[in-house]
Amino acid sequence: MHRLPSLLITVILSLFLSSCQALPTIPAHDSVSIIKSPSDPRDYRYLVLENGVRVILTHSPDSETAAASVGVYAGSEQNPDNFPGLAHLLEHMLFLGSEKYPEPNSFDEFLSQHGGFSNAWTADTETIYFFSIQKDALFPALDRLAQFFISPLLAPELIDRERHAVDSEFQIYKQQDGWRQAMVKRATFNPEHPASRFAVGNLDTLPNTPELQQALRRFHNTWYVSQNMAISLVSNHSLDEMEEQVKLMLGGIPKRKAPDKPNKTRHYTAKETGIRIDVQTQTQSDGLHLTFPLESDPNHLTQKSSLYVSHFLGHEGKGSLNSLLLQQGWIQGLYSYAVDTGNEAKLEVYFNMTDKGQQHIDEIIRLTFDYIHLVQQEGVQDSLYQEIRQTQELAFRFMEIDSPDSLATDLVERLEILPPEQLIAASYTFKSYNPKRIQHILAQLTPDNMLVRVSSDQKPPVEEAELKTEPWMGMTYSTRKLSEDQQAFYLSPSPMADQLAIPPTNTFLPEDLTLNDGQESKKPKLIVNKPGMKVWNHFDRSFATPKTHAIIRFQTTYTDPDVDNVMRFRLYSILLNEIYLEPLYMAGMADLSYSLWHDDEGFLVEFSGFNDNLPGFMETVLGWMQTVEFDETRLTQKKELMRKHIQNIDYMDPSPLLRQALKRILVRSEHSPEAQLQAMENITAKDLQAWSQKLFDRAQIRMLISGNASSKQRDRMIATVAPLASSNAPIPKPILPGYVPAQPAENICSVSYINADAAVLVTNTALDKDLKTRATYSLLASVLESPFYAQLRTQEQLGYLVGAFSSETQHYPSMSFIIQAPDNTPEFVGERIQTFLSGFKTTLAELPDEQLNTLKEATTAEILSPEKTMSGQAFKFWNDLDGGFIDFNQTELLAKAIQSINKQDLQKLFETIADGQHTITLYGYHQNKLPEQLPPACNDPGFTDQIKHRKGA
Repeated sequence: MHRLPSLLITVILSLFLSSCQALPTIPAHDSVSIIKSPSDPRDYRYLVLENGVRVILTHSPDSETAAASVGVYAGSEQNPDNFPGLAHLLEHMLFLGSEKYPEPNSFDEFLSQHGGFSNAWTADTETIYFFSIQKDALFPALDRLAQFFISPLLAPELIDRERHAVDSEFQIYKQQDGWRQAMVKRATFNPEHPASRFAVGNLDTLPNTPELQQALRRFHNTWYVSQNMAISLVSNHSLDEMEEQVKLMLGGIPKRKAPDKPNKTRHYTAKETGIRIDVQTQTQSDGLHLTFPLESDPNHLTQKSSLYVSHFLGHEGKGSLNSLLLQQGWIQGLYSYAVDTGNEAKLEVYFNMTDKGQQHIDEIIRLTFDYIHLVQQEGVQDSLYQEIRQTQELAFRFMEIDSPDSLATDLVERLEILPPEQLIAASYTFKSYNPKRIQHILAQLTPDNMLVRVSSDQKPPVEEAELKTEPWMGMTYSTRKLSEDQQAFYLSPSPMADQLAIPPTNTFLPEDLTLNDGQESKKPKLIVNKPGMKVWNHFDRSFATPKTHAIIRFQTTYTDPDVDNVMRFRLYSILLNEIYLEPLYMAGMADLSYSLWHDDEGFLVEFSGFNDNLPGFMETVLGWMQTVEFDETRLTQKKELMRKHIQNIDYMDPSPLLRQALKRILVRSEHSPEAQLQAMENITAKDLQAWSQKLFDRAQIRMLISGNASSKQRDRMIATVAPLASSNAPIPKPILPGYVPAQPAENICSVSYINADAAVLVTNTALDKDLKTRATYSLLASVLESPFYAQLRTQEQLGYLVGAFSSETQHYPSMSFIIQAPDNTPEFVGERIQTFLSGFKTTLAELPDEQLNTLKEATTAEILSPEKTMSGQAFKFWNDLDGGFIDFNQTELLAKAIQSINKQDLQKLFETIADGQHTITLYGYHQNKLPEQLPPACNDPGFTDQIKHRKGA
């Protein structure tokens, strides 16, 4: 779906930032006033250190966590020719010790001990590092991060280890169609552009030689320099305190300037356009990409003319290209976006095609040019530009607060190019309408300036001799020039062109943005309590936003979660969204939305949006849900979409596959892909119609209204829902998750798949869901996370994906350990996990009380941290209500339980895990690498029958 709210623009803008030259530094923060939203409670400060490091500080007054991010404006495009992947390897190496903090895992250990985490990534022209941590530990963590750039060890004995980590990452990527297609895209760039080269790195491109060690140090000395870096801090510390600490800790980075980045060649020249590329995917994914290289617009930041054009090409309202192609059954959806890097620009349109659409690719492209022509003739209008501008002004005025880590990374990326005062506002700015520039962009959208890329699981439709293989990830593809006849056909009007139209005015945009007055309360209050229906209301002005969220649970035995009902509900939801897509899209542009999902007690509907239009929107959607009509043609198309999605599960990474298999073992309402396919094939339009007409029959209703709705608006929403309640309906019992017996007869099962990596998942299940049990599992996960990763990922290099974590199903906790390993067998990995568990008994026994107390404080602070957004607050209340905590005190009780835990509690739980009690292990195998002594399949009744099911299930 293409929408133009802030999320998409922020993504586009971050792409825009990542490829540009740095701005001149500004000497003092006194002269910079950062433009922020009226609803944003945070304060900002920009400054430049004496050594040239640019700094953006954010005071977030109520935040219990803090975050920092450092951006180095060099990435894979700066790799030397003889070491592809060097920038990526250096990113890994900086986590492995500095002169001040030499222990390889000391940074991650410190973060883990204080409720934190970190990550980093290497892009084409930037490398970003960040961490999140308990607020009181921000500055010690920042000092450790600063040493990455001041005095990294780059220890030769650790380079070989991280080479293997990079290679493991590469081995994962080469099995994923997204990465494989990205490499074909790079292979078809202008070969003079540095982005055309291999960037990830592997064991071959990063040989363990003295030259590699020297190259790492040289890259760091060249590009990791003060005037090529920026840092962003977000915390509840004062701006003055943060400024003082940043100067102290990052002022030690030597004052140097990076080499000038040459004015890059373009990704696409005339030689790379006017061609069609066909790629053969592993998964069933039929896609059509159209790429149009554009001239860069010097006023892109304020006018966004190319985004205006992409907005209409990706529109989903009445008369849109999307609507017409959906009617023809040629696509499942489309989106469009535009990017401007300051050196070059592009506009892209992507079509998610059906099997039928694969037979009509040229007609789809032809209709795209018909719509481009229509926009040229009728779509360049000031009123349409002002409507987009209005939606963005609303989004900016009432923007929701990002988490500290997201904000820190976003700001440091934007610091590369944006004027500091525009760091936040630029994403939302549509300052002036420029019809000449819009027409100039439209004039560049021609067949000879277009790159067509078609993806399918079928071999490209060319002669065998014309097939190519991308050398790094092995994807088969072909390239061919678009003939003059093809180009002429694209520009000839389609017989269906008269069905296209410029979108109508958006009638969903709010008119009344008054912030309602009323009596605020800290927690929701029960305001309707009658047979069949209960409603809780929470009135709020604290976010200064005239919006409301409403969540409604319809408890009904009619939608019990057998596989037939699960598949009916999925088809119903997909078809409902498509049938009413045009008005739903327009509503979404006005920030009105709804979500629909199904579970073992019935189904839930969530609505959100501006108070002005939300009650009417709710009436409309609930009316559609009761009167929607289905036809066999549209149902067949959606079955095709779902069939491909289910069949593509076999190509997923092993880690999520094992987690899905575990869920099916423990939860009887989870169904296998085979069962889902069989049930779906039996559903007809007539069957679905009859089922949907009984959807609301005999439903009991629980409803939460949270936000700024007036009493009149609230009562209207309640009145809309009330007729759907049934006073005498039976309430379905939830299907509780099962648990593993203390000593299972079979404790290992197997899953096979197409991916080449092995994987192991070890899971211990709890017997109870009392607060202390939940708290103990959560705290033990915090204790285990860092040492498990340090031992099995950093030291033993068993795989790139390594983790220890706790999770909950209907509040019943479990503890899991997972490793995805490209170069080892499941049996070996399982043994290493067990060895770690056995050895950690001593480590846990010696855990200092001070460290445990620090972890408890960090975990408690995170749990009790107030929600920063209205939506987050609404769902926090709902989780309490839906979990049976009708006093809305779940977090307070859980925090109290965490504080009551002692080391003996952790040891007692850990003993059961290490000794294999209530624990099962899932081994994941490539389907062609099965051992002779294969454990029973995880769906074998002989294995699943030993799972115990709780009373009332």
